[in-house]
Amino acid sequence: MTSVSNMEKIKAILNRYHDQLLKGCGQVACENEHCASSGKVPKMTSDEAAARALNYLRMRVPLCQPQSTQKCDSDLCLKTDGCERSAIVDKIDHQSIVTPVTDCATVDVSLMKPIDEPMNIVVTTHADECSSTSAQLASGPFRQMAICTPPNPDFGSDDTICEARVIDFLSVCESTQDWTPLRRWLGRVMGDMDALLRSFSRADGSADLEKARSCFSVLLSGEHASNYLPTVISAVERLCSNVESELRYQHLYARNAAVVDVTLIVMELPIMQEMEFLNSALGPFARMIVNLPAAGKIRLVRVWSSLGSEWLLHRVQTIQQAITLRLLDKAESSGARWSLRRLSEVDALPATLGLLSLLHRAALLGGEKNRPFVLRFNDAPIDSDAAPTSQRADVQPTVSTLDEATNISDDELTSLCPWDVRQPLVAYEEFQNDTLCEYLSIEEDFIAYKNRNRHPDLADDTPSVMPEHAFIVTPTVKLQFLFFENRIRMQSERRQALVEAFGLGFEPDPYLRLRVNRAEVIKDALDVLGAIAITNPDAFKKQLRVEFEGEQGVDEGGVSKEFYQLVTDELFNPDYGMFVYSEETRLFWFNPGCTYCEREYRLIGILFGLAIYNQVLVDVRFPLVLYRKLFGRRAVFADLKQLDPVLYNGLLGLLNYPGDDVQDVFSFTFRISYKDVYGNDVSESLLPDGDQIFVTKENRHEFVDRYVDFLLNRSVHDQFESFAEGFRMVADQSMLMRLCLPEEVEQLVCGVSDLDFVELQRCTRYENGFVESSPTVGFFWEVVHDMSDEDKKRLLNFTTGCDRAPIGGLAKLAFIIARNGDDCTRLPTAHTCFNVLLLPEYKSKENLRERLMKAISYSRGFGLQ
Repeated sequence: MTSVSNMEKIKAILNRYHDQLLKGCGQVACENEHCASSGKVPKMTSDEAAARALNYLRMRVPLCQPQSTQKCDSDLCLKTDGCERSAIVDKIDHQSIVTPVTDCATVDVSLMKPIDEPMNIVVTTHADECSSTSAQLASGPFRQMAICTPPNPDFGSDDTICEARVIDFLSVCESTQDWTPLRRWLGRVMGDMDALLRSFSRADGSADLEKARSCFSVLLSGEHASNYLPTVISAVERLCSNVESELRYQHLYARNAAVVDVTLIVMELPIMQEMEFLNSALGPFARMIVNLPAAGKIRLVRVWSSLGSEWLLHRVQTIQQAITLRLLDKAESSGARWSLRRLSEVDALPATLGLLSLLHRAALLGGEKNRPFVLRFNDAPIDSDAAPTSQRADVQPTVSTLDEATNISDDELTSLCPWDVRQPLVAYEEFQNDTLCEYLSIEEDFIAYKNRNRHPDLADDTPSVMPEHAFIVTPTVKLQFLFFENRIRMQSERRQALVEAFGLGFEPDPYLRLRVNRAEVIKDALDVLGAIAITNPDAFKKQLRVEFEGEQGVDEGGVSKEFYQLVTDELFNPDYGMFVYSEETRLFWFNPGCTYCEREYRLIGILFGLAIYNQVLVDVRFPLVLYRKLFGRRAVFADLKQLDPVLYNGLLGLLNYPGDDVQDVFSFTFRISYKDVYGNDVSESLLPDGDQIFVTKENRHEFVDRYVDFLLNRSVHDQFESFAEGFRMVADQSMLMRLCLPEEVEQLVCGVSDLDFVELQRCTRYENGFVESSPTVGFFWEVVHDMSDEDKKRLLNFTTGCDRAPIGGLAKLAFIIARNGDDCTRLPTAHTCFNVLLLPEYKSKENLRERLMKAISYSRGFGLQ
């Protein structure tokens, strides 16, 4: 009863939010920016308002007070909230109204023109009296009209449903105002798997989803749907429960694979977003789907991926609403401090996540694949991207680009992941649920994941969100999950080191210690990490500890940040010659001409892997193609857009040129020329005797494919492979691929460059006598907000050891400002390991500005330089 009561309260609040967004509160110049009456809410559809209402409920957005009920001047209606008519008094002087109750009735109605005599309405309740009554009352000031209501239809003989029959039945029931026969018929047909299959099957036996969609739209989208909506929902709930039971215990799919068509038909119901459906029928529906065997799920995914992005997005939003509602209901009934420790704590949540997972796979399957095709040009195989091949009229790829979803094998579909898809049918962000991220206990979910690995036979009893359903959580949650995974591994290595030390009789070393001289940081790092890579690569799984010779400082994270800053500043310096930097894109890429730095490239790869493992941010940005290549994906034409947009647009213009005179207009050959980083002219033949082969309309796609393959793959093969070798010594690639997208891996390495100091101010904590209202604290934030972007980066680097924000932005940074005495001549100091700024209690804003700017401009390492 408590759960039902909570759900009713939630439903009432959601309805108020929904009305507030669409209609407003009725108050003139309402000050609530979340109310339509304020004029600040954009126009939206009912579905958009419903989705926003869920967010408002989660964020506790204020509701406007409803207008009080007022009685209108007329005694025929009551008016509320802007005088909307809510009731009519069914009383007319000198009239008598009798409702027909049998098969036939005759009713006297007055002429439509005004008359002096009162109107008399007479109801005759027997069919055989119709004609006689009409004859008796044919004269006089009254005109009699005989209305013979049709007999209540017998729907029992109809065991199928179609649009025409629905229209007929609705007409009959509307005329009689008796919906009971329709409810009985719908309860029988909608709850019968065979009846639905007979109703919506094509000649070839497949489900006719267009026919089902049209029929359900007529049935459930009209003004009378409320008369039988509960019946339909109850029937669907019963149907899904029965099918689920047969799938689980009686092997229904092996006997009748058409059960998949039933799920497709039910998915076309336009009432899935209704609160009653979400609360009662969606759970059994989701359980029915997740109990399908793999072959049935694959067929579902294939069909859903072919229905378009709008259809898929609507279903994803519906499932997200169901998840949010169940979590809010559970939180309301469990108390303010409730957290989701097990998926099974919330009714039907594991099955609903399973359903959302299939929709996610459909979005991947229907999206733009990153999987290269194998094409043949003059009998020479070459890799190419889907983007240029889609424009080829002269060359047919071995895999069709027109309907790739139907050509991908079942095995490929099963292993399909976001790393194989450049643009999904529905954006990845639509699958993330902020409410689940808010309540999810990541520690408990990690324990459930580990238990499943140790005891696979209990996997169904201890489901976890990650990594199976990582698509539903934000990058911040993924980072916390990786933190637990890496810390457990570090503790395991620490224990192993202690055991080996005691067994072999030498001093234990539970950390990966890196002792370097600041003046020779690259040489020392190469020597130490190179020796470890050869003698004991497992040591990279220990926690990193960096020490600078001659400096005091215990590495709790801050010293490692300083070390990374020094190494990247030197190795990525253009004068060092290992990498090329683009001023336009602000991205680094490998220098094709640097063929003598194998050890250095391997070192950079190790450092990138250690950065992810130890959660240290590196202030170096590569294009996303680097991370795709690290995880086994080959660079293709679309990857060139981020690295060199000018060249990309030029080659795209070549591909899109409509004329036949490509050779005359562009004058390209299969020999390319470019300048290296040292200013030397370099040429490369893409084919033997390439300078003799002109680019034409027929071979321009081959030219682009070979050009891009040379730039992003072949020319930097040795440099990239050395980098990748070092990275793979440290990073757990399988876990990263299961959890993260390429963009999220980049954020793990580099952090977020968008610095929102307003958010940082909102989340900052104060210690040692400072509070938010302290004058010095007020001076500090005024000075910070007046800083340039470069000075803000210096401040962030001074206090945290890195000038970039972690995943989730500065709101996720545990930043502390602590009082450090009242000596106004002292400079601010910082504990970069713990993100603590020690600030003396300056008496004026100018004094604080001068001291702070000096500190952030001249400090380096552990003291002023």
